[in-house]
Amino acid sequence: MNKLRVPVVFIFFNRPGLTRQVFNVIRQVQPDRLFLIADGPRIDRAEDVSLCSEARQVVDSVDWKCTVQKNYSAVNLGCGQRVVSGLNWVFEQVGEAIIIEDDTLPDPTFFQFCSELLERYRDEPRVMYISGRNNLGQWGRFAESYFFCRQGSIWGWATWKRAWELYDFHLNSFRDLDVENILHNNLPDPEHAAYQAWLFRRGTGLLVIDTWDIQWMLMCLLHEGLCIVPTCNLVSNLGFQTGATHTTNASDMRGCLPSFSLGFPLLHPKGVQADYIDDNFDRWNFLLALMNSYRRVPMLHLWQRVLDKNPTIPVPGLNEGFTHVLTPLRHPDETLQVLQHMQTYVPANNLLKYLIEGFSNITRKLKTLY
Repeated sequence: MNKLRVPVVFIFFNRPGLTRQVFNVIRQVQPDRLFLIADGPRIDRAEDVSLCSEARQVVDSVDWKCTVQKNYSAVNLGCGQRVVSGLNWVFEQVGEAIIIEDDTLPDPTFFQFCSELLERYRDEPRVMYISGRNNLGQWGRFAESYFFCRQGSIWGWATWKRAWELYDFHLNSFRDLDVENILHNNLPDPEHAAYQAWLFRRGTGLLVIDTWDIQWMLMCLLHEGLCIVPTCNLVSNLGFQTGATHTTNASDMRGCLPSFSLGFPLLHPKGVQADYIDDNFDRWNFLLALMNSYRRVPMLHLWQRVLDKNPTIPVPGLNEGFTHVLTPLRHPDETLQVLQHMQTYVPANNLLKYLIEGFSNITRKLKTLY
């Protein structure tokens, strides 16, 4: 592709090795304008001082003609406030941008994909963001190069100032609305809608988890927004490690999902139409995310059956969210289809093998009961 004209935002912290891998891909596409956002060292982690410094040295090696702007914090703001304050700073200056973090390794075609679609859907208010990530690997329902869904991923993404201006870190603008009804109207999957409503009801609990993306996803859903997803995954997530802040599960199937290259010219849908909104992708993506937390499938299946028969039973230590996490176990045949689909892309993943065995056993037992 030609030199990249769309601004690129690179967000990093204290992982110089990962920072270097991602920066080397950014170097390949040579953006005209590069925004660098970095958090400061944590006061209780002495090693952060040197690691943050090393990571910043990596991105000092811009060797192409480029306008570089830096927003480095001297103190640690945390994953939530650092990303939000950084993107606020970016969108005070530009109308659109491609956003990459230090653990999201994009295929070079990701940048051209985002660049073309940022222009194409610039004035389409319903389209809120473009994701380079397809958590299902390759999704072949459409002949076109991409489709629309109601909830994508921010592991390599792009958006416009018009969308980011709607962002509300504390979700205060929705407090007086019937959020549950809005979500059920906007999400065809009632179980997914109920889960999102539970996330919203956690309210200030969102601030306990130092994040920003849960709020972004909820905000997009509540505004009836759509995300663009490529038919093949363009971004690998390198951050599923025990030392990570959120993605600490090294066995998570999404952590070993490969990326692919997208062919050009892009084949475009015939507008933002219902025919190109893939509710089945949203459903399978939702089930997959929940299953990655499973460890003891027989025990969870027992809980699911007990709680379904006795939904008001008081269970010490379990909150409402636990019942939502059990959703895949209520649909073992469908869940097994999701897992078998993932076999093509992460065949060696031990969690996947365990889950396939566990859900196969459940479906066999249910057939003998009914």
